[in-house]
Amino acid sequence: MKKSLNYKLEYSLYRFLEVLIKLTPPFALPIFYKTLGSFSYIIGGRYRKIIKKNLNIAFPRMDEKNKNEYVKKSFYYLAKLIIDLSKYEKISDIEKIMEVGDVSSLKEALKEENGVILISGHFGNWEMGLLWIGKHIRKVNAIVRTMDNPYVEKKLRKFREQTGNKIIPKNMRAAAKSLKALKNGEFLGIMVDVSQQEKEGIFAKFFTLEASTTPTPAKFHLKTGAPIIPVFTIPVGKKYKIYSLPPVNVKLTGDKEKDTLLITEEINRILEKEITKYPQYYFWFHKRWKHMTGGKEYPY
Repeated sequence: MKKSLNYKLEYSLYRFLEVLIKLTPPFALPIFYKTLGSFSYIIGGRYRKIIKKNLNIAFPRMDEKNKNEYVKKSFYYLAKLIIDLSKYEKISDIEKIMEVGDVSSLKEALKEENGVILISGHFGNWEMGLLWIGKHIRKVNAIVRTMDNPYVEKKLRKFREQTGNKIIPKNMRAAAKSLKALKNGEFLGIMVDVSQQEKEGIFAKFFTLEASTTPTPAKFHLKTGAPIIPVFTIPVGKKYKIYSLPPVNVKLTGDKEKDTLLITEEINRILEKEITKYPQYYFWFHKRWKHMTGGKEYPY
């Protein structure tokens, strides 16, 4: 009962903020970003420490002044992400602020008969990017973790599926549903940068340390032959720019275990390269290197 009440209160607060955001004229949004970001930075001491530790791992040679600036920028961008997802809730609004970069690899993938595996990370505005792809290229089946709050989950799912995309909840049936989608020649979207329990992930280098990474894209590729295409959506001025990269290309050995690791390492390298260009747009809030070999956890 108490948990249900808390969920309702959380959702009511979210809806109240959403109304304020929708009433805010576009020219005033930067003020909203800065205000919410600054407030979150002040009260987010725990997350400031997590971000700083992640930056120390990713960029050990970066000077402390720049690292501290990126800590602040992380809070500002999170505020922008939340506000923009509320302000531009409909695909018709998103299209007005979406700049289309090179998506030739996505369009070329329409010819594939084995389906296509789209990969991205918690970098830029991944939610808007998937919606745009669903409307303009092909519907996407996206594997996602179900939110704890059922009221937020219901609203978020409606947002995610408005262009015909389908959500595949991350549970015991996710693999079967995903393989079925690929078998039908469909797009499958996977976020590749959440630290996995040791039994679920494989350890692949990400920046300066090995990170427990999902092997799912690699396994699906080896099983189906579906190409793996990286897709990103990053802020450019007052808009967002969506772009895709060429399919992940690795020289395979024929050893399934080795090839799974090689593909996963290449996926991490591609994501790392994009994050290095725009560190302020990465979600440094999550404990990316939490799980370590031997069942140990990184001391966040």
